[in-house]
Amino acid sequence: MRTWVEIDLGAVRRNAFAMKGLLGGAALIAVVKADGYGHGAVQVARALAGVADGFAVADPLEAKTVLPRTGAAPVLCLYPLVGDDVARAVSLRLGVAVSCGSDIAAVEAQAEAQGVVSDVHVKVNTGMNRHGMDTEQASQAVRMCREAQALRLAGVWTHLASGEDPSDGFTQEQAERLAHFAADEGVDGRITHVANSGATLNYGALGCGAARVGISLYGAY
Repeated sequence: MRTWVEIDLGAVRRNAFAMKGLLGGAALIAVVKADGYGHGAVQVARALAGVADGFAVADPLEAKTVLPRTGAAPVLCLYPLVGDDVARAVSLRLGVAVSCGSDIAAVEAQAEAQGVVSDVHVKVNTGMNRHGMDTEQASQAVRMCREAQALRLAGVWTHLASGEDPSDGFTQEQAERLAHFAADEGVDGRITHVANSGATLNYGALGCGAARVGISLYGAY
């Protein structure tokens, strides 16, 4: 027996508009990693071009497949990059998430070598303890981005531990920690992002300029 799955891209677009409506004007970063959670990243990106304000993937290989379909919206690599992936990300003009000083140094070196300016998203550990810098390290990272001619501070963000649970106050606490950090460093709130799908459904953009919406685009509450 032959088995297949049919994906309703119209439903994906409607989900994106619905999630965007919860963000109060904040940007929607559509997460299309893992081949759009198995739904087809190329097709999903094409369907969301002009709807999503940005896209997020795991690595440059994923980014390369969706870049021609994003309508020139920026694409962010969410995971730390090593080796040749740093050079690939820089050459593709991707946003690069950095979780330590060596990440930034690697991106800066490649950007200088290629004669371009790379967008950097500094990840702050606000309590989930999965990648990210403490506030002192993140402060140094922000300063490095501002001082380096080959880097541009494009984002300051964190990862939530329990955004799907509206009864868990830790989500608000994490968002407040990032907000305090951004204020202390003079970071424009419009380039901060905290909320995932669950947090967006429960809290909206959590006072940030963008939210990273993934699984809910594909119909999962």
